Amino acid sequence: MMTYLWIALGGSLGAVSRFAVANAVFESLNRNNAHAYPYGTFAVNFIGSFLIGLIYVFLVKHDLEASYHKHLFMAGFLGAFTTFSTFSLETIGLIQQGRMIDAAGYIGFTLAGCLLATLVGMLLAKQII
Repeated sequence: MMTYLWIALGGSLGAVSRFAVANAVFESLNRNNAHAYPYGTFAVNFIGSFLIGLIYVFLVKHDLEASYHKHLFMAGFLGAFTTFSTFSLETIGLIQQGRMIDAAGYIGFTLAGCLLATLVGMLLAKQII
């Protein structure tokens, strides 16, 4: 039960942080351009990817990867802040294992698949709404 509470706490902080960071970046760079590059989302994904690498190494080095820290920071905070960080960590893991074809496939299928899923979801929503 405590695992879920740690994840919930981290997730609530991550979601609020995502909104705050993405909104601040967007407002500072795209204020007058509704069709501008999504700098806010890029910043969140970049920061989250950096943080998951940093936190993962810290937790492993200090033998804390089985503790509440992993649930609070990685699954909770970063899971809500950005799932791109998890994708990045998993891809690096495949590369470190020498599984280059798997890593390339994961990258390609994730990007193409998610973009396609988003498009299909948008098209479906336009039909329903």
